[in-house]
Amino acid sequence: MPSGRIIKWMTDRGFGFIQEDGERGNAGDFVHISAMPDTDAPRIGQRFDFDRVTGMDGRTKAVNVREVTTWGEAAYL
Repeated sequence: MPSGRIIKWMTDRGFGFIQEDGERGNAGDFVHISAMPDTDAPRIGQRFDFDRVTGMDGRTKAVNVREVTTWGEAAYL
């Protein structure tokens, strides 16, 4: 299961892109807000675990997206 960060998000359109940790220079995987049931609006840089699927058009997208909470963040929840 890959982990990555939101690199672009368009709140008004409900989608953005997530880039897997360690990857550089690619546009990231498409992600729709419906794939993030526990998130209202992700922030740039916010970390998530996700599954990657390839659509019929050959492009990848993130599904089953779950927020990654670090120990420091958990202390403030």
